[in-house]
Amino acid sequence: MQKSIKTKILYVDDEIINNLNFEVLFRDKYTVFTARNSEEAVEMIASKKPDIIFSDQKMPGKSGAEMFIDLVEKSIEGSDVPKIIVTGYSDNEEVNNLLDNKTICNVVFKPFKTQQIEKIISEQLA
Repeated sequence: MQKSIKTKILYVDDEIINNLNFEVLFRDKYTVFTARNSEEAVEMIASKKPDIIFSDQKMPGKSGAEMFIDLVEKSIEGSDVPKIIVTGYSDNEEVNNLLDNKTICNVVFKPFKTQQIEKIISEQLA
């Protein structure tokens, strides 16, 4: 019997509770990795090779947008996977620019719904 391979998701957020919540919500269906900042995320991308990346926008140090821009501009391995910003702010020019130039494929507004995340994953990895 062949074992099915779960989709690998990287979720980046500086708040531990948000990382834990994401992991608990989705670990039964997906393989979930979490990182607390852009440096940890880049290491995870290289070692775990996620199929899709979700990142909080507002974090100390580099924002989610800045991290995704760096991935793409420096052609870091994994920069070609779908990238999604998670934010609590509905009006963000930086995020809108990333959508316009296709650096990210979607934006999720907090608080998100489980079905919304699952829909994005299925659409992006179809």
